[in-house]
Amino acid sequence: MAERVARGCCRHGHLDRRGRARRPANWACTNLYGEEVSGLPNEFTAVTIPSADAFNCPVGTPFACRTISLGGALTADRDWRGIDFAKVSSTIDLAGHSLQTSAMSGLAGIAIVTDTIGGGALHLSVPEGLVVSNSAVAFAGAMKLVKEGDGKFVAAKTGQTYTGGTDVAGGVFALGGNGTASVCGASGSTNTVFAGAKLDCNGFGENWHNVFVLAGGTLRDPWCVADITLTADSSVEVVTSDHWALANGGYAEAMLEMNGHVLAFDVPSGKQCVLSNLKVTGGGKLQGRGEGYLRLGSDRDGTGVHAPGTALEMHNALEVRYESTFLDYISFYEGEYDLRPANPVRVAGRFCPAGDGVSWHSAELLDGATLDLSHVTGVWSATCTGNHFEGASTLSFAPGATITVEMGARTPVRDDQLTAWNSTPAGVKFVWGRGLPLYASCRGLFVKFAPGFIITIR
Repeated sequence: MAERVARGCCRHGHLDRRGRARRPANWACTNLYGEEVSGLPNEFTAVTIPSADAFNCPVGTPFACRTISLGGALTADRDWRGIDFAKVSSTIDLAGHSLQTSAMSGLAGIAIVTDTIGGGALHLSVPEGLVVSNSAVAFAGAMKLVKEGDGKFVAAKTGQTYTGGTDVAGGVFALGGNGTASVCGASGSTNTVFAGAKLDCNGFGENWHNVFVLAGGTLRDPWCVADITLTADSSVEVVTSDHWALANGGYAEAMLEMNGHVLAFDVPSGKQCVLSNLKVTGGGKLQGRGEGYLRLGSDRDGTGVHAPGTALEMHNALEVRYESTFLDYISFYEGEYDLRPANPVRVAGRFCPAGDGVSWHSAELLDGATLDLSHVTGVWSATCTGNHFEGASTLSFAPGATITVEMGARTPVRDDQLTAWNSTPAGVKFVWGRGLPLYASCRGLFVKFAPGFIITIR
């Protein structure tokens, strides 16, 4: 039911003893805002009159008009948003057409909205400040469901079988029900979330049945999501803890297609967002934000994140439970790390501490990777035992790797010290990004003026 009762008025000339208005030829109706809606099609059956005074009202007398009962097959696109609330009293067949309605309330019985032809769409417009729930009306056939308006729609009826997908074009579309049966379309259907809108999964584990397209919108509290495609920069919002966001929960590998866009994870203090059993393609960037932390890999399925062509940019803490690979790893995080390092972030491209005092999760630079120290001043410090730097943030190198070192606009000086550690990384080549050679010792990494000559430490 809607949390607010909208009221309008109607003019008519015929009422039966049960207080129902029968549509005469000159039917007209005004909505909540006094706007007249005319030319209503024959698909509607009656208008419910809630006031007993309406039995004896003369023609043209205004009265409260709350519900219009709907049923039948559409013969053209219809816009019924002028009626404050609509009740599906029997089967509505969109028949390939578009039906636009205001928030539905009082839905009951075995009423069905379907599309027997395909290409049709039911547009539900929920105004700002309203929360509307559907726990009774079935959506079936090839219809598409489109949520519009800044209000909230709760899809509480389970077992929905419509195959045309769900578009969240505004406000919040929330999954209700028990989370075990589909409430937003048949298995494999596509849910698209547009800019400014949110799809609230409420942590239900049934989401892995569906495919998601993020077109600038937000996924809130997803759990066991299957495939996601980005068509614009989008976000994931964590409200409750321990949700396996963008993880397939051991069912199968989840796929995330970035298409060059940014997917930001907003994690509040005391919460976590877990990415697990996830394969990322299409470049782009995953971005951690907030006061909580992002975790890669879960003990549930024992797998991490495979994103060798995608960057990881962290503005909050990171924990890596299981092996995870990224193209780049950039850290802006300046807080303390009290999370177990467990496994390093494997970096195939660029590792960059983006400023003095920045912390990072343990990272392993693979062969051909770049250590980017462009944003630090002076000597970049770390402690080291063999190839594994110890302390709050750790660093290691793949055996036999050749590592390029970038220092930005810094002008090299003979024997200039770039890093500090207390043990020589064995079997690693370090190359200055400008072509100048470097040499490593147990004290750190230094510039050596001998153009074209590379020292390999073995």
